[in-house]
Amino acid sequence: RTLPNVTVMHPSDDVSTRILTKRLATTSNPSYMRTARNKTPVLYDDVPEDSIQIGKGIELKNGNDVAIISCGVLVSESLKAADMLAAEGIHATVVDMHTIKPLDSELIDNVAQRCGCIVTAEDHSIIGGLGGAVAEHLSMTSTTPLERVGVKDRFGESGQSDEMLEIMELSAPHIAKAARRAIQRK
Repeated sequence: RTLPNVTVMHPSDDVSTRILTKRLATTSNPSYMRTARNKTPVLYDDVPEDSIQIGKGIELKNGNDVAIISCGVLVSESLKAADMLAAEGIHATVVDMHTIKPLDSELIDNVAQRCGCIVTAEDHSIIGGLGGAVAEHLSMTSTTPLERVGVKDRFGESGQSDEMLEIMELSAPHIAKAARRAIQRK
C-alpha cells in the first residue's frame, strides 16, 4: 500500500479474481493482487461483470448493528460470522473490500454511519493491510469504533488452510467475537 499509484487487491473467489484481473489489464497503473490457496465458496457466480469494479467494495449483506469489512478468504468467513451473529439478534453488514488501494472510503463512511462500529477481517497482517487502511481513514473522518481481525505482529507459519485460520484467530467465531467487542464500544 505504501508504493505510490499501485493498485492493491485481494479478491474473495475465483470469479472476482478473473473479473478483477481482466480489469487490471485495462489500467496503466502498476498493481499487486493477492490470492489465496484456500478453497473458498464462489460468491459471485451469477452477478454481472460490471458489478465488480476496481476501487469499489461490494455490500454482500445489509445490517445496522455492525459492519464487517473483509477481503480474500475472510469474506466467506465474515458471512459465516454474520450468520452466527444473526442467531443472537445482531444484524451485520458484510462488505467485500477486494480493493485495498484505492480504498472505497465512501462505502466505509456509509457503513460507519449506518452501523456505528466496524470490524475488519483479513488473512494478512493487520499492519499495512485492510485493517490499517480502514483505521487510517476512520482516524481522519470519524470516531467509529474499529476492531481488527488479522494476523497479529508475528511471523507466518505453515499448515493446512483451516488449521491456520484457527491458529491465527481468523475464523468466523473470532470475527463474531470482534463484532461483539465493537458493538460494546459504540
